[in-house]
Amino acid sequence: MTDDNARLAIVTRWSWIKKKQKEYLDQKRETVRKYVDGESHYFDGHRYLLSIVKAQRSAKVTIAGNGRIELHCSDDAPYSAKQKAFDAFYRQHLNEFLRRNLPKWCKALNVDLPEIRVQRMRTKWGSCNPKSNRIMINLELAKKPLRCVEYIIAHELVHLRVRHHSSEFIALLETVMPDWRYHKDILNSLPLAYDEWTY
Repeated sequence: MTDDNARLAIVTRWSWIKKKQKEYLDQKRETVRKYVDGESHYFDGHRYLLSIVKAQRSAKVTIAGNGRIELHCSDDAPYSAKQKAFDAFYRQHLNEFLRRNLPKWCKALNVDLPEIRVQRMRTKWGSCNPKSNRIMINLELAKKPLRCVEYIIAHELVHLRVRHHSSEFIALLETVMPDWRYHKDILNSLPLAYDEWTY
């Protein structure tokens, strides 16, 4: 694609780009995480209250039951260590969920099992690179309902067969997940992670 073609593509989609930017900026946000007792944290679409458990080892996160999530850490653990512990917990959970569920979606869509990576993403729930057979999944999905995660899996796998969001794409997605719009709406109504940047 030449520079002129790229400029033309941007200009012709400018109103759509601005609309999507506004939707993103208007979406509810979580408050800044402080990692203190009683703070709300989300996992699998459920709200948990944080309990800090004193420990001498590296920071670690566990689900304790009774609507509580525990952060095991020393009194002097820095903020970054607490954040990394939550990220590791979410990443492990999401990777396990993907390992269990990805094969059934690949079979339903008749696609090869792709390479999959979980990483923090600012503006997307997932992305797909059909040429390299790779899918990226947003770490924030670990906080969301599992059926919403499956919607993103199905959506990205459909891109391995149909690149753009065409009528063919929609038809294929509806074949494997007839209620995808419901899960998309739920996902897009939930708060995004706190972020301090703007366009």
